[in-house]
Formats: sequence, structure tokens, C-alpha cells
Amino acid sequence: MNQNFLRELARKAVAGMSEGTNADGGYLISNDMAKGVIDNIFKRSPRLNQVSRYLVGPGSNSIKIPAVVDPLQSSPSTGTRAFWQSEAQAIAAVGGAAPAASKAVFSSPTLTLSNIVTLVPITNELVEDVNNIDEIITDRLACATSRLLARDMMFGRNAIKGVADSGIGHAASLSTTVSATPSDAQLKVMFGLLHPTAICGATWYVSQAVYTALFGAAYTSMDKTYGNLTILGLPVEIDPYMTSAPAHICLGNFAGYAMAYKDPTLAKSLTLYFNTNQSAFRLVWRVAGDAQTANTVCEDTVTRGYFVYPSGS
Repeated sequence: MNQNFLRELARKAVAGMSEGTNADGGYLISNDMAKGVIDNIFKRSPRLNQVSRYLVGPGSNSIKIPAVVDPLQSSPSTGTRAFWQSEAQAIAAVGGAAPAASKAVFSSPTLTLSNIVTLVPITNELVEDVNNIDEIITDRLACATSRLLARDMMFGRNAIKGVADSGIGHAASLSTTVSATPSDAQLKVMFGLLHPTAICGATWYVSQAVYTALFGAAYTSMDKTYGNLTILGLPVEIDPYMTSAPAHICLGNFAGYAMAYKDPTLAKSLTLYFNTNQSAFRLVWRVAGDAQTANTVCEDTVTRGYFVYPSGS
């Protein structure tokens, strides 16, 4: 998308179903530009930047993703195992464990896509007068969509499974209710239920009230990770949508989350409002998300997960 192209769109008039217009009086914008918006969406949020991404091909509205359930058995010895081996020594003889004891366990959940529609209303005068209007438009499309997904990845909505209320997270059974003032002991219990492989890259997602209670000062800026403020060595991020149950606080690593999507459609309408010269850019994106790494039984037989939240919050 470039400035001349935007201005040309602004000058065109609707001529019904004719060449260059569709039934809704809009113009499709290049796929490269639309894909650029999607890349920007994933980059804007730390949690979205961690997820595994799967592109769904033409002719399908769903995809089966490879999900890790291993070991998730009655005993951790039934999962994938590693063995030390001396030179010229059979694996079966090392540590008394046979290779058959190593068994990977996977599943293939189906992600069914749903539409996200993002609109940026704009006047034709603004298209004419602002040199970097294309950057402003794509930034606003990416920002609004990214914030919607970041919220719903926590609590769930439509095709996006939430880690704090859909059963894919690991609920920490705590002795007292966790609201806006979690105790040090409760935080340590939650930390202890985080999977060892999830610690690197994990973040505490907290409500404004929890942040104020823990750090003693309110801060209203949204979508910012506080690398210099930590809980048990892990960074803290205020989540503006975490204001009540099911969780005021969640410990998670979104590397254990998967998102499937189709190539988006980006179009400019010609007449969003009939009695004004205001039109709009519209992004339509089919997307779905779910956990890719399930809660698993670790070597000490304790079940841990990539997402931990208090069951009594």
C-alpha cells in the first residue's frame, strides 16, 4: 500500500457492481499488505509473540495441530526419556531401563476458525493530507486486533481458548481465596506448579489491584512488561482485563499456546457513512487458539503446567 494508491481510492466513486468494485462498494488491498498487518499483530504483544503459529490452507476452516501431552500418564516413567550410554554399551543396559520405557504421547486437537473484524474509520481529507497515513492505518488495525487476542487468550472467547478459565491451565489449590492481595506463600505454591520447561519465558500476569498491592504504587499504562519488577525472578505484566474471577493473577508461558489462522483480507470501503465522506479500512481475519502443551506429570509425580492460576480466586 502506498500514498498514491490510497488517494486514488479516496477519489473513486461507487458505480454499483462494476469493474473495480464489489457488491459492497469496496476495494481489496494487496495480500502482502494484509499479511504485514498480521506480522505486526504478533509482534505487538509479548504473549502473542511466543505462540506457535499455523497457517490454514485454502478450502478449510479448521486444522489439527500437534499437541504435546507427554507424559500425562499415571507415572512420569511412561513418557519420553533420555539415557546415558557408555561406549559400545546397549541402551537397555544403562540404568536398568529398556528403550521401550521411552514413549512419546501426543494428541491432535482441532482448531476451528472464527472471524475477527477490525475497522479503522477515516475521512478522505485525512488520506489526502497525511503523508504516512498507510502506517497509521496498519498500526491501528494491528493494535486493536492484538489487544483483543491478548485479552481472550487469558479468559477465552469464541474460537480462542482462555488459559485461566477453559481447563487448559493448571488450577493451584490454595488454602485461602486469592483476590487482590496474594500472599508470598500462595505465590510460591503457584510457582511450584509451573512446568520446569516453562520457567524460561514465563510471566506473571496480574490485575492492577494485585500490582498495586505487591509493589505499592498504581500504574495505569497497559500492555507493558515490567522487566525490572519481578516475582520470584519472573517478570510482571499488568493485564488490564484481569479485574475479577476467574483470576486476578496467572503465571504462564505462551510458548505452550498455539494459534491457527488463514490469510487475512484487507479492504477499503468507499462509503461507510452515506451522509459523510468517511470511509473505513476493514481487516477480516479467521483465527483460533488453544493450548499446545498440556498439564503433565513431572519426575516427582506432581502435575504441572505452562499456565497456572489460583483455583480460589
